[in-house]
Amino acid sequence: MSDQTPPDTLRELPAWAAYPPWVRGSQRSIIAMKRRALERENRIGGVHGLPLEVGFAGCGPVADEKGQLEYRRLVDLYRSIDEVGYERGQGDITGVVLRRGPDYRVVVKGGNHRLAALSMLGWRTAPIRLAQLEVVDADHVDAWPQVRDGIWDRESALRYFNRLFDLDSRSWAVERRLL
Repeated sequence: MSDQTPPDTLRELPAWAAYPPWVRGSQRSIIAMKRRALERENRIGGVHGLPLEVGFAGCGPVADEKGQLEYRRLVDLYRSIDEVGYERGQGDITGVVLRRGPDYRVVVKGGNHRLAALSMLGWRTAPIRLAQLEVVDADHVDAWPQVRDGIWDRESALRYFNRLFDLDSRSWAVERRLL
């Protein structure tokens, strides 16, 4: 949901391959891991061999086939949780904790469909398993792996990070006539 320009080192990557500045690993290993996860996501949705170029759940635009797949997944999950309840044994929502001064945010890493379904069912809170034990702190930007390795420059990394704190997603969606 960011309108920010990515750093030059990420600009040539497809949208599905983008990653935040605090992630550990080489660009190659991160992209390979994301590719496997997205291919698995498509298989779970019942579509084998769907190329990543048709889009992914994290951002658009997407091809009709991918949009229909994600819609079916969300509706099926909503119905399942509504009928049987939320069963964490089917997989936890995972997130990463960000800190800026006294404020904290959780960025959902996995389980966006589950979180959306719970929200639509009126849940005001949801259990989230932390994907990493340390908190990503704005004060430690120079130690973030992708900043330290020169993939993200310090200013771009902080702009991206601050956007996660400052974005009013409801207003953003209303401005774009999504709500």
